[in-house]
Amino acid sequence: MAIKNQLHTIKHTTNYPLLHGGAHSWAKQFWHLKQLQPHSVEASLTCAEESKEFPGSITVTVRYELLENGLRLSYEAFTTAPTPINSTNHAYFNLGGDANAASHLLTVNAHEYLALDAALLPTREQIPTKGSPYDFTKEKAVNDTALDHYFIAPQPHKASYYHPSTGIQMDVFSDQFGIVIFRPPHFEALCFENQAPSDATRFDTFPDCIATPERPYKQETSYLFHIL
Repeated sequence: MAIKNQLHTIKHTTNYPLLHGGAHSWAKQFWHLKQLQPHSVEASLTCAEESKEFPGSITVTVRYELLENGLRLSYEAFTTAPTPINSTNHAYFNLGGDANAASHLLTVNAHEYLALDAALLPTREQIPTKGSPYDFTKEKAVNDTALDHYFIAPQPHKASYYHPSTGIQMDVFSDQFGIVIFRPPHFEALCFENQAPSDATRFDTFPDCIATPERPYKQETSYLFHIL
């Protein structure tokens, strides 16, 4: 693809790989409040090319919108040069109050997940979830499963997360190719990160995550809640 060929001109100016966007990640910047409405807030950030590890100046906008039964996140980014963009949300969820993560029930609409190397970057290996500890195609308890994996889930409904003590269920929807589900070691919750695979630019079989002046970056994620 023409866009992928342009990657050969991209030079990183920092150590590789970058975790969470590197030293100048968007999470560490002050954002400009662009719009405030009763049920939504929109913030923007402009990054000059010399202020980060990637080519092109980028203007990004993120919108948080309260729905009747959930939260919608909309991302849009414009760049002056071809550059990788792979944004996500890193909130943690515990639907059982003081319950532990192990007692939650999880469903992930994915039949494959990606093998990871020592730097937590995906290899070319796509592993079937069936027969593995990461087979959540049918609802089951998280139990002692260690989670920090990218699940290939191209359909919009990525996952469902439920706790029987409260009856609360959260359904995760996104237009992304898959989802990272992360279980932190130091507190009881799960994180649902809808995104392209990390380091997707190296693999022709993965969706392109390169934004260009002609093709801005867009992403949408929704967390919907129900009482069962």
